Amino acid sequence: MLTGYVIVVPPSYYVRHANQSAGVSWFVNGEQRWTAGFHEATIFFFGRIGDWIILVLSLINLLREVSQLLVLRGSYFSFVNLIEWSLYVLAILLVLPLSGVQYLKGVSLRLDWQWQCGAVAVFLAWINLILFIRRFSGLGIYVIMFVDILRTFMKFVLILILFVVAFAMAFYTLLMNQQPFHSVQYSFAKTFVMMIGELDFGTIFHSQNYLGTENTLADGEEDFFLTSVFYKGVTYTTFLLFLVIMSILIMNLLVGLAVDDIHAIQEKAKLHRLVMQVELVMELQGALPIFIWRSAVIRFKRFNPNGSCCSGLQKWYHTLTGDQKLLRHAIQVSNKTTAQGGFMHQEVTTDQLFTNLKYRLKKIDTKVETVSERVEEEGPKIAKISVEQEQMKERFERLENKIDALLNHIKVKWDDESKTDAK
Repeated sequence: MLTGYVIVVPPSYYVRHANQSAGVSWFVNGEQRWTAGFHEATIFFFGRIGDWIILVLSLINLLREVSQLLVLRGSYFSFVNLIEWSLYVLAILLVLPLSGVQYLKGVSLRLDWQWQCGAVAVFLAWINLILFIRRFSGLGIYVIMFVDILRTFMKFVLILILFVVAFAMAFYTLLMNQQPFHSVQYSFAKTFVMMIGELDFGTIFHSQNYLGTENTLADGEEDFFLTSVFYKGVTYTTFLLFLVIMSILIMNLLVGLAVDDIHAIQEKAKLHRLVMQVELVMELQGALPIFIWRSAVIRFKRFNPNGSCCSGLQKWYHTLTGDQKLLRHAIQVSNKTTAQGGFMHQEVTTDQLFTNLKYRLKKIDTKVETVSERVEEEGPKIAKISVEQEQMKERFERLENKIDALLNHIKVKWDDESKTDAK
């Protein structure tokens, strides 16, 4: 609906000036450009009632986002939800009748800032559609692959910007007399465009004829100034470096980042899409009332072991959507990953095993020799400790005899545990 609205309603820059009393004054044939390609029914649907439809739908979606925020709380905040909020707010700002001037009855003029909001809104609408496709089979896998490649590119973008800044400032310093480089921002834009292949070598270096437009008098002076390369040696060298670094090395590096390990990205994308489908189902369940949950609970289900699991129409649907094929592929990828993780260390040759075992035995032998040397060094200390233990044993025996004699003297009967056990 938003796309049809921005196509049918004329932009504000078609109008020279407009007010409530005098109406609309068009630039040249702006009115004919607007009305020539559209039927009256199209203008009525998108132009007259389209803004109200967009307003109502945007408000409904904003209420839906608020309800999701209340349910999901902290887990609600994400880049996708930010895009949706921006889309709905900008769409509302676009369709509000703030100018008070109408092209036709019911078709209002949009202010300049409103039309710019509409441009951003229609862009976000299609981006939001692309991100929504990720959850479905078919095209979804390519969207996930694009997102993964975009993340990889964002890790490299800082280095890319530094290269662009370096060459843009060099070209601005050397060629600021020429129109494409006459300001810093133009030089940045021109350098970035040159990076993707639009070098424009002839216009930059050979706008003059082969004899040189060196007539600096009268009418030839402006042409000479705007087309000259005043420091040819440095300029040609800088351009050659730009050609090698930016057009060849950097662009091939970006292509390599995009295609590196593409098969692994495809397998991961399929599993990731299944995860997003599960998350979508869980979000919907969390937003539904509890009585709907209870009504959806399957209390019993009948199985026919010898019969078909589903009807012919259901089989046709599953074949068309590819759900069973996708699930089988996901299970195979999961099993393959587990098997690779479990048997990775078993894929070793006999020579490697023998070398590893020999190394371990050598380490054990070294440790045994170290222990033996320590025992030999500590031998005198161990002998001294043994002598001290014997002396302490004799002292305890003498002390025990004295205690027995003392007990007999005071006529105290004492049954030793050892004697009791012997009896």
